[in-house]
Amino acid sequence: MALQAWYEHMPLRRSAFPIGAQLQMFRRARFGDLMDAHFLDTRQYRSDQVGGDRDSVPEPRVFAADRTMLGDRQEKWLFDGLAGSDARWNLIAQQVMLMAIGRRDAPGTASREYPMDVWSGYRAPRQRLLAHIRDHRPGNVIVVSGDAHRHYAGDLIPDDGERPVASEYLATSITSGGNGTDQEDALARSVRFGDNDFLKAMVDRRGYVLCDVGRDQWRGELKVLDRVTDRSGTLSTRAAFVTEHGKAGLQRAR
Repeated sequence: MALQAWYEHMPLRRSAFPIGAQLQMFRRARFGDLMDAHFLDTRQYRSDQVGGDRDSVPEPRVFAADRTMLGDRQEKWLFDGLAGSDARWNLIAQQVMLMAIGRRDAPGTASREYPMDVWSGYRAPRQRLLAHIRDHRPGNVIVVSGDAHRHYAGDLIPDDGERPVASEYLATSITSGGNGTDQEDALARSVRFGDNDFLKAMVDRRGYVLCDVGRDQWRGELKVLDRVTDRSGTLSTRAAFVTEHGKAGLQRAR
């Protein structure tokens, strides 16, 4: 029923017409030689979440090689598309956070918890993707995600590496969470205690991410409204970052 509702209410191409219970949502779009955009489906083919979908310290099953986020066919399609791209930039647009953000309730706590519903609960496919980007498209890939109701911006580092191979913008919600706050709440503290040095920004406000894609630079702006509960909210740019082509990682925009 969910797939039927999605198909009937979204502006889809004829190629996405359902075949029985199957609906191919992932697709690719090309913007000249500037950008190849890969739109993923991280819901329909994934392995079930570990631990009943609760945030938790990763158990061994989280790292199992046979677990999948994309399914074999979609993963091969994405890897082939990235390896074969001759565009200046590759955009991966998908539903859930790729950064593995750990949280602690207090500084110095030995174990960090991670959400099991996003890529941090699927560590083997996450590592395969980031290793593939490192091998084929370093400094060329930007990931745009959602479904966390806050702005996040940060770098993507493979589990077996120290340097970023790509960067990610996760856009906040439009209204969910109300006006939000600029004060540090319990979630923000737990992320800060989690020693996530690759995370460059986290904002509990409503808004959107604006990306300006040029040949030599990708600029991302975290747009926020001070209020969404009335019509007179003021829009501003809370943070802006740039990535230079061929040089992975976010830098604060001037």
